[in-house]
Amino acid sequence: MSPHSWFVEPDRASISADQVGAFFAKAIPAGRCEFWFERDDGLVLGFLTNTSRALVMLLADADDPGEHAVSPTASPAVSSGFRLQNGQEDSYPDADTLPIDSAIDAAEHVIRCGEWPTETVVLSDR
Repeated sequence: MSPHSWFVEPDRASISADQVGAFFAKAIPAGRCEFWFERDDGLVLGFLTNTSRALVMLLADADDPGEHAVSPTASPAVSSGFRLQNGQEDSYPDADTLPIDSAIDAAEHVIRCGEWPTETVVLSDR
């Protein structure tokens, strides 16, 4: 368990691992697709979804290219509909994203433990 505190950006609302599932269950159906969580020591968790898949990123700090969770056995399909808060809509290969339930589980684990779940395959973007 991580002794650190996590906050949802940009409003700096505190969030615990136990709140992650309910947070996404409310925010995603309301149309929010881009999420940034920051730990009190600067670790950043990014989460961008199209509601069926999510790009999940873990950065050492806001300037770090970081790493992202991947699905190496995913089909070669490309999914669209990843809408940023500025209105830009992106597309990503399914191999670079996780199914939404797996992505939420990974985000919850990162917020709880400060690291990826052991079963999550990660690609460095550094």
